Amino acid sequence: MRERLKYTESNEDISSMYSSGHLDEITPNDLATILKVGTVATALRWLEKNGIQIHKRCKKNIACKFEVDVAIDKQFVKGLMKKYPSNWEEKYQLVAKDIKVCQLVIEELKGESWKSPTTIVKPLNESDNKLIKKLKS
Repeated sequence: MRERLKYTESNEDISSMYSSGHLDEITPNDLATILKVGTVATALRWLEKNGIQIHKRCKKNIACKFEVDVAIDKQFVKGLMKKYPSNWEEKYQLVAKDIKVCQLVIEELKGESWKSPTTIVKPLNESDNKLIKKLKS
């Protein structure tokens, strides 16, 4: 015989029972707070700009928190790459809070170079302009 479950009110947080698994989710409202921006629309634009997909779950917009963490850390690490071009990875590993996010950010940015060009080419005449246009296309 099946027992009937009784509903009782509780102050216990049961959100973990209904999570989608190992990946946490974040709402645009929460993201707006984290990014310290004024509106949810700004947070949604930030998600779009960073290529983070927005999902609908029960009429609610959500994004994967892991992707948000990677995007935020990438902005920070790009600054480290400019300041410490030879050992930015070690510097980032010292301050990273999540090792998985750290590994992914390093993997994604490893091939990128952040050295600024030292020479600026300025065309002297119209034929130089034509040559530059030809080389750009």
